[in-house]
Amino acid sequence: MCKSIFKKYKNYTFSDYFAFNYPADEIAKELGYTVKFKILSLPVETSIDTHIIEKLTSTYYELLPKINLNSEIAKREVMIAPLLYALIRQMDVRLNIEYPLNIEDSRL
Repeated sequence: MCKSIFKKYKNYTFSDYFAFNYPADEIAKELGYTVKFKILSLPVETSIDTHIIEKLTSTYYELLPKINLNSEIAKREVMIAPLLYALIRQMDVRLNIEYPLNIEDSRL
């Protein structure tokens, strides 16, 4: 039996999987899944409000030159958040954002 790629008492977040030095198919196998690649045919929405896209575009062009994006976190926060807000409004859905917590386990 192979040694597990996961540590026994460690809690993992979604972003932790990107830090692994293992191929995606090995991580999936460890979690009980398999990876298959195939072409997807996704539905195309034709009733998108173009005003939302225009508003996002103008916001980006107006504000981004005034903001220093020196880190990946800054880029994510400033560039992605307005897009997510627009999607939430358009699709009327709830967004769950992951906040990792570091907890010391006294059993270790």
